Amino acid sequence: MEKCLNSHVQESLMSVGFAVVDGFLGKEWADSLRREITSLNDQGHLYPNRTYYGGRKENGKFVYSYSLSKPNVFELDLNSYEGDLDQIQHLHTLHRNSQSLMDRLNQIFPGIGIDSMDVKPQINSGSGGCFPMHFDTTEKVSRRQITGTLYLNPDWKEDDGGQLRVYPFPYHHVDIAPKNDRLVLFSSCDTLHRVLPSHADSRVCITLWFYGNAPAIKFPSFPWLQSVQEIAFILSPANRKAIAKLIYAKEWESSIEESFGDQMEGIQK
Repeated sequence: MEKCLNSHVQESLMSVGFAVVDGFLGKEWADSLRREITSLNDQGHLYPNRTYYGGRKENGKFVYSYSLSKPNVFELDLNSYEGDLDQIQHLHTLHRNSQSLMDRLNQIFPGIGIDSMDVKPQINSGSGGCFPMHFDTTEKVSRRQITGTLYLNPDWKEDDGGQLRVYPFPYHHVDIAPKNDRLVLFSSCDTLHRVLPSHADSRVCITLWFYGNAPAIKFPSFPWLQSVQEIAFILSPANRKAIAKLIYAKEWESSIEESFGDQMEGIQK
C-alpha cells in the first residue's frame, strides 16, 4: 500500500488539495475489512457519529461546548475498542502497521512531521445519511494534518449516492464515488468537503487521521500563482476559506439541514 503513495499523490495534493488512489489494499483485504466493520456494527460496537462545535482551550486542549449526531451514520475509534482482536484481524493489522504509512507520507512531504494515526471504521446505513460542508479541523484545535478515507463498497452504483464532494476553490467542486478499495487523501485544515446523502443499505469506509508536530504544510499551494502574483493574496489559505464560505453559503446551509434533520429546529442560524 505504501507504493500507492507516490509522486502523483504528492502533486495532486499540492495542486488541488486532494488525491485519489485506487486499488490501495487489494480486493481481498478490502472485502475482509468490510466484513469486520459490518460485524462490529451488528454487535453494537459502533456509535452515532457526532459533529462538535463551539468551545475553548483548557489546559492546552480544545474542549467543545456543543455537539449534534448525524442520523444513520455510525463509527468506532479503534483506540477505544476493548473487544476481541481476533474478530478484527485486518483492522488491527492496518492500525498496527500505521508507521509504514506515516513514513511514506513523511517521505513525499518532507517536513510535515507525521507521527501518529487514528483509524475510525464507519457505516452509513442509508436513508439519506450524510455530512455537511466543513473543514475537518484548524491548526488551533488539532495537530491533524492529513485526512484519508478508504472506501469499502464493492457493489456501489450511482443511484446509491454517498459521494465525497470536495471544493478545491477556485476550481469547480468534484464528486468522488465511494468505490471499493479507493483511498482519498486531503488536507485536514484546508480542504472544504462534504458527503452527499447516501441511499445504499450500507456505505462502509475507514477514516484515517494523520497527526504531526510540524507546522501544517499548506496545500493546495497553487504553483501557477508564482506567475500570477496579483491574485496570490486572494487565494491565501485564510482568504480561500473566508471566500468559500461566502460563495457556497446557500449550499452550506442546505447541507447542514440535510445532515442533521429535525435537530436543527430551534437552533439559531
